[in-house]
Amino acid sequence: MTRGVEVRVENVSKVFRDRGVTQALRGVSLTVRKGELFSILGPSGCGKTTLLRILAGLLKPDEGRVFFDGVDVTDVSAYERPIGMVFQDLALFPHLTVYRNVAFSLELAGWPSDRIERRVREVLQLVRLPYEEFAHRKISQLSGGQQQRVAIARALAREPKLLLLDEPLSHLDYKIRMELIHELKRLQRETGVTTIYVTHDRNEAMLLSDRLAVMKDGVVQQVGTPEEVYRSPANAFVASFLGEVNIIPAKAVNGLIKLGDLEISLERLLPGLGNYTGDVLLLLRPESISLTPPGGDGALRFRIQLAEKVFLGPYTKLLFSGWGDIRLEALAPTREAAPLEPGSVVDVYVEASEMRVYTD
Repeated sequence: MTRGVEVRVENVSKVFRDRGVTQALRGVSLTVRKGELFSILGPSGCGKTTLLRILAGLLKPDEGRVFFDGVDVTDVSAYERPIGMVFQDLALFPHLTVYRNVAFSLELAGWPSDRIERRVREVLQLVRLPYEEFAHRKISQLSGGQQQRVAIARALAREPKLLLLDEPLSHLDYKIRMELIHELKRLQRETGVTTIYVTHDRNEAMLLSDRLAVMKDGVVQQVGTPEEVYRSPANAFVASFLGEVNIIPAKAVNGLIKLGDLEISLERLLPGLGNYTGDVLLLLRPESISLTPPGGDGALRFRIQLAEKVFLGPYTKLLFSGWGDIRLEALAPTREAAPLEPGSVVDVYVEASEMRVYTD
């Protein structure tokens, strides 16, 4: 049974006017399920931290409401909300010990000392910092990864129903970041606390999330599982933000696109566009392009010139040129790509189901 809370945001907007007028959020609505690990993903300035601070009660929306388990908390102070928060800069007290950092909010809440000690032991054990070894160390004596664990322990100390994390791993190197991502996932599963994680790093969001929201310019572009959003992006921005993608502009005439000697039926890609005439975008992931024909008759064949090869260990990036200024990038197993030479004309294959088409 989860200890988390359902979070619902309804039509939330926020404008900052201290340096001109900046529309940080524009009618944002979304629901985070009880006990879910949910990421908010987007570039700098997209509004994700503003949304997190509104959920925390540190900012008040200009429009819209926030609900926890169906209860309107829009006007409830941060201190009265059942939340724990980990900031990007961690906000630890460097002059205090690990014990005092973790115990700080419990002391403010008036917990008795024996209960505080028990809880500090519990959360340090939870983040795998043994009490006897770490409780009396100063923050300055810890590594970056250990400081991160202390910040998480402090956020969990008051047994929150909602844990908010604002790009907490951005200052750590790759190896430690990956280690802590797996630790965060473990912690979330063990505690059952609803967790909302803000990041600009697609790999973090994809590895961590049960579901995620992609934001741009204060608007939620798409919500779904990592696989749903990666495989069926709502638009070209979502596709490119979630990973490498070929974006091919083309013109459709009566539902047909011509690329070199290849004709593509839009009806085959997206039913209902059989008679469409106008500009379209075709989106295709590099790993969806194959050097060998797949079984069956559902594949499209492109004949295109190889311009460049980039060795990446077990995989090789292949850069093709053709159709005017259009470039096509593929990712192929190195053993298959090895015989190919730049300048050669190559047949490549794509399952129609792997190609996305957008008309606006």
